Amino acid sequence: MKRKPSVQPRTTAKARIGVVLVSALTLTLGPTYRLSAQEAASPLAPGSRIEEPEWVGRQEDGAIVTPVHQRLTPYGTSIELPGMRPQVVAISPDGRLGVLSGKTSKLVVFDPITGEIRARLDFPNEGQTLDASEPANNNLKPDSAALVSYTGLIFSSDGTRIYLSNVQGSIKVFSVDAAGTVAPSHVLRLPAANAPQRKPEIPSGLALSADGTRLYVCGNLSNQLHELDVVSGETLRSIAVGVAPYDVVIVDGQAIVSNWGGRRPNDSDLVGPAGKGTTVRVDPVRHIASEGSLSIIELATATSTEVLVGLHPSGLAVSPDQKYVVCANAASDSLSLLELASKRVIETVSMKQSPSDLFGATPNALTFAKTGRRLYVANGTQNAIGVVDFDPKDRGETKLVGMIPVGWFPGAVALHPDQSHLLVANIKGLPIEPRAQGQGRGFNSHQYQGSLSIVPLPEDALLPELSERSARNMRYE
Repeated sequence: MKRKPSVQPRTTAKARIGVVLVSALTLTLGPTYRLSAQEAASPLAPGSRIEEPEWVGRQEDGAIVTPVHQRLTPYGTSIELPGMRPQVVAISPDGRLGVLSGKTSKLVVFDPITGEIRARLDFPNEGQTLDASEPANNNLKPDSAALVSYTGLIFSSDGTRIYLSNVQGSIKVFSVDAAGTVAPSHVLRLPAANAPQRKPEIPSGLALSADGTRLYVCGNLSNQLHELDVVSGETLRSIAVGVAPYDVVIVDGQAIVSNWGGRRPNDSDLVGPAGKGTTVRVDPVRHIASEGSLSIIELATATSTEVLVGLHPSGLAVSPDQKYVVCANAASDSLSLLELASKRVIETVSMKQSPSDLFGATPNALTFAKTGRRLYVANGTQNAIGVVDFDPKDRGETKLVGMIPVGWFPGAVALHPDQSHLLVANIKGLPIEPRAQGQGRGFNSHQYQGSLSIVPLPEDALLPELSERSARNMRYE
């Protein structure tokens, strides 16, 4: 289904803006106007319709209008998460537990069927040892400075451990007992990155070896993949990868790592700052990262191959037959299909409904159905899950076939083991209750309110209707 985006004039006196920024921190919620009859007749707005104005915020019909003129009408169940920007979500292997985190020093445990919040757990103190029963550990206060990193939240294969990447430079570990009770356990420390402007590492994506004895950690600041012994916590080795590694998966003795900034720059490359004193290859016009890459590491020998993909490569997903890895290229609005046998990208798939779409998709996370014939992709700027038919053997047949509307900027997605529904962490949202602002009450741009979407997998017959809803929410016509 191809639809043209509705384009509104922004440089004329007729352009109307629905949110007024009154300071760097405070939002005044006002009406967001759709086009008037005169504006609709303008060549700048082909196909636009005349409708009544809407206010930014929650509508009587249950929809939410965002400050960027998009509507949110999530399919399924939405669980509001006040004070949070959930960036990660994971489901236990037996499907009994769901966990998420983001912007608070808490791990939220929830029922992955109903969404009921079961616990909000503090992060273990940095001094916590492996044996949490030692008396000295009882005197340690929770780590209130820790936050989940860009990504990095996984269960062990037996479901007894949860590993979380702490942006402050460590791995927080939680235990799960036979009854499904989750508790803070201990901390795995990482080697320092020793970047010019920051010493601690910034861990990101996580993966476990097949036997569960090794934990692989993306060192986003040091540009390395760390291999840890999960029992002793010792870092066994650190392997060089590309710039700003984000996610990692382990397949048949190989580690595949997505590198936000592509290959490490050479002396002859044009470079720009990548943060904390590090550098990245940039293009000569926009001076942003000019490439993204995947590092393919043979773990037995620590040798690697680098493969170029789209810009800002983020989440990775392994096909159930373990023959392919799919990478979400957030800044290229595409997916790269890596064939493991040849170590080649065999196809690039657009995640936009049409090449002419002016607003990107920002695919950032993805998961396979158990059959391997379908992918579900978190398209952040479309506020939707992209549904992709996966057929790598027939070029051109891997394609976007539908959209499922969820919350504001989905940034993580997981499929329940029973294949019945998706769990989607929506990073953004609008708060419900105003709070004190000077002499009055209002809403603040730092008043975080993310959400969790519980999305039943729709029948194919329903996809056109859901895709239509997604398009209208994005103001496509």
